[in-house]
Amino acid sequence: MGTLLAELHRTRPAGSSFPQAGVLARLGRAIDYLRRRPYDDLIWLVELGENLASRLRRPQRTAMIHGDLHLGQLGRPSPAGDWYLLDPDDTGVGDPAWDLARPAAFWAAGLLPDEPWTILLNAYRAAGGPAVPPAGDPWTDLDPPARAATLIAAARSLRSGESPATTRALLQACRRMQDS
Repeated sequence: MGTLLAELHRTRPAGSSFPQAGVLARLGRAIDYLRRRPYDDLIWLVELGENLASRLRRPQRTAMIHGDLHLGQLGRPSPAGDWYLLDPDDTGVGDPAWDLARPAAFWAAGLLPDEPWTILLNAYRAAGGPAVPPAGDPWTDLDPPARAATLIAAARSLRSGESPATTRALLQACRRMQDS
């Protein structure tokens, strides 16, 4: 997945007809959902989301990005075939860090083990992905989008109610973000 992402991110859009990727709209929907919840105890999460949205309005760099990357967005026609990115609805121009943001967020929240995160990051770097430096600390570039991805995932988890343990881990990660 890291190699495939790096290839996408190195693709230069021809012309100016590509839309902005849908990542900021997704953050806006998460904030709106949290704002409408009848519980005052989550107002801190709305404030965190609004702060992140204002920081992320102007991307540091732009590239073609998938915009909604997760493992369910990968497929291949046969076990030995090439991997493909699926569901390009949110594909567009944006900060390539957004495509690494969800795995980074899940790793930071303790929901993704070290090994798959490290494999993804190393493959991305080895393939020349522009979202992070080729070596060293990736968090300078990943931090704001990963924080937003954590908030989006927390809102989705609250809405679905499917996994209290996941919701708790994501809310705890958001609380740590607020405190740092």
